Amino acid sequence: AMSGIEARRHVLRDGAAIRIVLGISTPVDSGSITVTMPQRIVLAGRDGTASVSDDDHNTSWRARFSEEVMRSTVALEATMPLARLTLGDLANLEVGQVIDFEETAQSRARLGARGQTLFVCEFGKLGQNYTVRIRHPFDAGQDFIDGLMPAGAGRA
Repeated sequence: AMSGIEARRHVLRDGAAIRIVLGISTPVDSGSITVTMPQRIVLAGRDGTASVSDDDHNTSWRARFSEEVMRSTVALEATMPLARLTLGDLANLEVGQVIDFEETAQSRARLGARGQTLFVCEFGKLGQNYTVRIRHPFDAGQDFIDGLMPAGAGRA
């Protein structure tokens, strides 16, 4: 195990490897742990021979790892498209100014985590609380195609 300056100076010269970066955070600070396993280690069995298919070991490891991943917490961000403005319009905005948005904007919200859009959603309100309802998974290819078309064209 290495940390600090020693870890930064270490150069991997072992060829292909698996690299797992685990983020750790507390209310006070955050950091990361990087686990690097050379491919030759991953493929070798415990006795030093080539890997033998040990289904019980693989299944228990996969279950344990999946359980840890599923318990990890991630901050979600929901954003709603407001309007398309020119840079000139944006530069002329003033404090207190109201920006109108399209009627369909609430139904085109996006839910994402760590800078990646995951779902297309719709904003709503239930009593005193605001809500986000997932409509379907985000499709980056379709979003790119929709971005090429003029606003409103091709949308039902």
